[in-house]
Formats: sequence, C-alpha cells, structure tokens
Amino acid sequence: MRRTGHRSFHGLRWTFLLLLVVTGLANGGLTGLVHDIDDDSIRIAFIDSADGSVSLGTASIKECCYLGAGLSAVDSDQGRVFALGTPTSGPNSGDPVLMTLGMDGESAFSISLGEIPKSVLAWDSQSEQLISVVTAVSPARTQWITIDPLDGSVDALGDASADCCELIPGMADVGDIPDNGRGLFTIGRPFGASEWLLLVVDLASGEIDNLATLPPGRPGFLVFDDESGQIDVLIQTSLDDASLLFRINPADGSVTEQAVNSTENCCLTSPGDMASQSKGVTGATWWVGGKDVNGTPTPGFFTLSATDSNALSNRVSLDGNLFLHALIVSGSVVDPGLLFQDRFEP
Repeated sequence: MRRTGHRSFHGLRWTFLLLLVVTGLANGGLTGLVHDIDDDSIRIAFIDSADGSVSLGTASIKECCYLGAGLSAVDSDQGRVFALGTPTSGPNSGDPVLMTLGMDGESAFSISLGEIPKSVLAWDSQSEQLISVVTAVSPARTQWITIDPLDGSVDALGDASADCCELIPGMADVGDIPDNGRGLFTIGRPFGASEWLLLVVDLASGEIDNLATLPPGRPGFLVFDDESGQIDVLIQTSLDDASLLFRINPADGSVTEQAVNSTENCCLTSPGDMASQSKGVTGATWWVGGKDVNGTPTPGFFTLSATDSNALSNRVSLDGNLFLHALIVSGSVVDPGLLFQDRFEP
C-alpha cells in the first residue's frame, strides 16, 4: 500500500517538474550551432530541451561552409560560439575561416586564417585564445597552436612533435591540470596503435602527456567537469551495444564507470558534436548531439543521466533541415532524471 501523505509529496514533485518544463519552454534551455540546409547557412538555434522545438537566430553566415567534424568551441563568459570552416563558393572558396556567432543569435562574422587547424578546437578562458593543432606529412609534424579570435593570428604553442599522433576530431576540452596550471585534454593514440589514450597538452609549454588508457570502443565525446576537475568520456562499441560513460581522474589516471545508455536504437553520436552538461536535483545530465540508428538517421539530441547504473535516455528529433554541430546548455532545462523517476515510479 502507498504510505499516507505520499500522494501529496508526489503532487508537489509534479508541480516542481511542471515549473521545470515551463522554464525550459520559456528560455529554450539549449543553444545549438546548426547548419540550415534550407539556405545553406551556419546559424544559432534556440532549442527547447523538452520537445526539441526550435527558433532560429536572426544572424547567419550564408553560402558557407564545409565544417569539419568537431571543430567548434564555446566561450560561455562572452556568449559566443566558434567554428572552423571552409567556404565552398565565393572569393575565399577553399580557404579556412574562423566563424564567430553570438549566442544571442544576433551577430555572426568570419575571418581568414593563415593555417589550417585540424581535429581540435577548444577555448581557453584564461588566455582568451582558441587552441588547435596543425599537421604536416613530409616531414611528419604535429604543432599545437593558439588562435586569436579577433584577428585570426596563429602562434605556435611549444615545439613541433614528429611522433604524435592520431587524434579523434572534436575530442577536446580545456581545464586545470592537477597542481600544474592549465591543459588541453584530448583523445589520441600513436600512429598504428589500437588503444585510445586520454592526453593532456600543457598550455604553458606545449608538452603532451598520457593520462590514461581508455576502455575499448570509440569515444563519442569528452567533457571537462569544472566542479570535480575530472573528465567525462562516452565510449561506444557498436550500434547494437550500450554506450558507456566513464569518469577519469587526471591526478592518477583512474577510470570509473558512471552510466550506461542501453536504450534500443539510441543513439549514434557524431564524434565531436559538442556535448554539454547540466546539474539538477537528480544529478548530472549530459546533452549530446546525435542521430537515431533505426532506419533513416534523423538529426537531434539525446540525454544521458547518471542517476543510476543503467540510465534512461530521452531521444529528441530536430527539424530535418537542421544539422547540429554543437549543443550547449545555456539556460534552464528539464531534469530528465526527475521526469523518468516520476513517470516510472511504482
């Protein structure tokens, strides 16, 4: 039998949930960097966290661009999103550009770059610079760089390396190195190796170090958690198997399983399509861009919640003309853990 008074508490909880939903509808909750195929533009979209409904920002960069997977970054302090692209038409066709879009959807512009960054783009709030990497084949060279977002100037970060490494596009975030300043956390491996590694690039010296060997599978996203100082990595083994979320402690390299996403036909993450985290009364939730794997893939996003060891996910589709390149928690969002907890409570 139900306990006396439980119905009242249940009602209060639903009232709280309704407030969360209403707040999410009012503020959108999520900001997306999208490619709108209707007019071939790059723009900001405001996305409702509950149902995926979208309103578009007024500013856009039209007839542009080819966006490499994962080459986006966010400056939440100044409310702007960066993306690296290559124009497919016009006078700058084929030349790399850095696009900057205001998260309010009201500004968008691009500037030329002297070099072509590869695989990685991350924002360092302390130096107010973008961090990336350039590579060369003959002779083999990997050079970490900084990019000034105002004028597009590029400077070397440390010395070039001849022996590092295959990198997964978009697997990058900036945070504190334990007792040693700031670092770029990324995922890579020596050429020819089979195991993926969590790497850190010292932003003072450019030196790269191996922090941990990742569990088998293909990494789907990497997020540095400022509160804990640890790194969350999603690992996918195949479309038919579960996705596993791991937390890695950069101080000792320990790897701990956080959550499992085993929902049928959900979801295929696009590596580097920037994930974002929110924290509510039921714990942390990761908001992830991705496609369903049942029939024709549909653009959208899903949630991964660490409320229990076999977390439920909520797959939300977007309009078919919008392809998501970054997803950012920018306001109040529905707490999926609370929603699922109430929906399935016995």
